[in-house]
Amino acid sequence: MSERRDQVIKLRLTQAERAQLDRLCEADRSESCAAYIRQKALAPDVSTTAIAELIGRTGLTLNMLDTATPLQLGRLSADLRRLTAELRKHRAD
Repeated sequence: MSERRDQVIKLRLTQAERAQLDRLCEADRSESCAAYIRQKALAPDVSTTAIAELIGRTGLTLNMLDTATPLQLGRLSADLRRLTAELRKHRAD
């Protein structure tokens, strides 16, 4: 069972910032803005091991592409974007 989230953080944004956040959440296909912010703020940088895990998850999802749910396809899309960004970062190093 996962730990219950009982801590609340209030965040004030301008209308422009909120619109930008909504666009980012939608582009990432996050389940919610809270999930998007949590992932961006708390997720560690992707390492070589994490790149391998992303590749593995991508392969698993592609193997079940015919039966994948919209949520799984959204996660696949987000994983591919993260994988691409990390590979570009490693290539630049």
